Amino acid sequence: MKNLIQKWNSINLIKRIICGLIVGIILGLAIPQASVISILGDLFVGALRGIAPPLVFCATWEKARKQT
Repeated sequence: MKNLIQKWNSINLIKRIICGLIVGIILGLAIPQASVISILGDLFVGALRGIAPPLVFCATWEKARKQT
């Protein structure tokens, strides 16, 4: 199992993201009534909504700090 995780981590991030998207699409089409997938999706979107404002604030703050 450790070897499998090391191989997965050695793959380029873009390829891992594409793999995840493909697996998600397949699961969504094959098992649309699965509530676990829906819950994970809702958690993911909620996490993105929660982290976006602080990231934008920090990026704006840093940009303004570097200009002065």
